[in-house]
Amino acid sequence: MDANASPTPTLNARVAPVARGERTPALAEPIKAPHTEVAAKIEAQTQAELHTDLAPAKLLIEIDKVSGRFVNTLVDPDSQQVLRQYPSDAQLAFSRAVQAYIKAMSE
Repeated sequence: MDANASPTPTLNARVAPVARGERTPALAEPIKAPHTEVAAKIEAQTQAELHTDLAPAKLLIEIDKVSGRFVNTLVDPDSQQVLRQYPSDAQLAFSRAVQAYIKAMSE
């Protein structure tokens, strides 16, 4: 390093004086973070769902021959109502249309 080079300037920080014996006021009660209340609600709901006496749902797995996709259907065993289906009917219709287009283009 060059002997004539000036040193790098330093930052002169100043700290504000604090009076001795000065303290921050104490809180009457601790503040609860909002996420702990939400977590407690979710935990209570999860525990309530675990302790219900529901019959397990029936899972059907089939293959849609036109679209070539597996279809997972969750059915309520009591009412035989479809609770969930993946892929949805709209997604299956799209897959069928794509397969028909591919078949038409290849012929």
